[in-house]
Amino acid sequence: VEPSLKEIFSGTLSNVSLSRSLASSKQLECFFTTLLCCTGIKKLDISFNRLSKEVLNTFCSAVPTLTSLSDINVSGCSINNTNFLKVSECLSQLPLITLKLDYNSISNCFTALVELIVSMPTLSVVSGVSCTLTTKTHISPELTEKLSECNISSLDLSQNHIHHFPMF
Repeated sequence: VEPSLKEIFSGTLSNVSLSRSLASSKQLECFFTTLLCCTGIKKLDISFNRLSKEVLNTFCSAVPTLTSLSDINVSGCSINNTNFLKVSECLSQLPLITLKLDYNSISNCFTALVELIVSMPTLSVVSGVSCTLTTKTHISPELTEKLSECNISSLDLSQNHIHHFPMF
């Protein structure tokens, strides 16, 4: 985490990867707080780091300030049904092209995920592999139509339980 923070402060870092860093909650909070003053980051990979409630709050405060962010990977970050809406809200403010959410437990958030996808006109690649997604809730025909009209070129929702949704 420390080398990344030094590069961020120097302004030379546009791609940040803390994937599988095993960073502590305190280190992650410090990292996300530092991001508040770094608008030039284009790619952020924090996959497979546990985002506790406190860290998630700091993350959701920092991420919307990253106005150049085009790619984010939050796979395996302990995002669940309870906090997905908060994460979704902060991500929807960004000009993302790629969004990776794999291996999070967002089983009841299929509709919210589809709403996030259709709310982001720049989004092209979405991956939600093995998120325990289900289609137990009804998705409106309007939302289904918006999904079919969006600019997604790659949508991977494999290893989920969405068998009854006609588009899949």
